[in-house]
Amino acid sequence: MTKFAIILIIAAVSIIAILLLANLYTLNQPTGKFVQSQLSNDEIINKIKIFPEVSQYSTMPATVRFISSDELKFLSRQYPVVYGDVSQSVYEVRFSSGNSGLLVLYDADSNKVLKTFQIVGVTVS
Repeated sequence: MTKFAIILIIAAVSIIAILLLANLYTLNQPTGKFVQSQLSNDEIINKIKIFPEVSQYSTMPATVRFISSDELKFLSRQYPVVYGDVSQSVYEVRFSSGNSGLLVLYDADSNKVLKTFQIVGVTVS
């Protein structure tokens, strides 16, 4: 093998290695989509309580559920009014006591309440 052939092989291997490392680096970069999915339920509740539309319900017991973008696709077909135009992962928080309360869809990445719905139960006697 000539020196020229060895140099070409080394150059080709180097280029391939650089391309592979660049792809690995790109795959490991944050996408900017719901980076805060590791927040605890208490952190989410405390963040949401400060919004005016939620404040009157803040003393009610709350439950928190993380809804991924994949799950939202399914839910938006079942409940288009509630989930239809929500495209990113969100937290669903329910403040409720007895037959009343509030359902909140919260985007933690942008710290925004996307939607709220009053929960109204009916008691039949």
